[in-house]
Amino acid sequence: VAKVIRSDPQRAQVDISSKRISEEEKRAKLEQVRRRERAKKLLEHAKRLVKSRHNVEKIIEQLENYYGEDVLGLFEEVLDDEHVLDEAPIPDKIKPALIEVVKKSIKKSYVTIRAEIELKCRGGNGVEKIKTLFKGLEDNVIYIGAPHYRIEIQAEDYKEGNKKMEKLLNDMQRKAKRLDCEMEWEIVRLNK
Repeated sequence: VAKVIRSDPQRAQVDISSKRISEEEKRAKLEQVRRRERAKKLLEHAKRLVKSRHNVEKIIEQLENYYGEDVLGLFEEVLDDEHVLDEAPIPDKIKPALIEVVKKSIKKSYVTIRAEIELKCRGGNGVEKIKTLFKGLEDNVIYIGAPHYRIEIQAEDYKEGNKKMEKLLNDMQRKAKRLDCEMEWEIVRLNK
């Protein structure tokens, strides 16, 4: 990765420097190239499926001119809305195959938000009270050992996941007070 310092078309000369580029710029450019190549491969695969003779490089350039540099980002949007490609300069023959290839090849990334809970119920029938508190969350609750529990939820990003988890925990805390239980919790974020 290098940076163009100056160019002189009359002398057909270009001065470049690999030292005047920061690590962050270098990393960003390499990521951009990697994402472009991935988009190109997906488009080539779709082209092969429909046995088309269109030039993939030309389609990628048209997409970059129309949507900007991140063509893979455009393809990732197909996971949420297939109609994103309706206006795209992609041959109609290739579009359905591309949508199919994208759905098979690109997986949405999720984050796991985990909450560690300490729950103590006073009085009788504590087990029933705890079951009432965790009602509807059976798939997401892990019993660690009395009085410790763990709840895990998945979300598209941390902000959304934290909001969802805090709402859930605050609702549980209100229920716990009504049921004469003490509840303490801590949120932990994980990548998956």
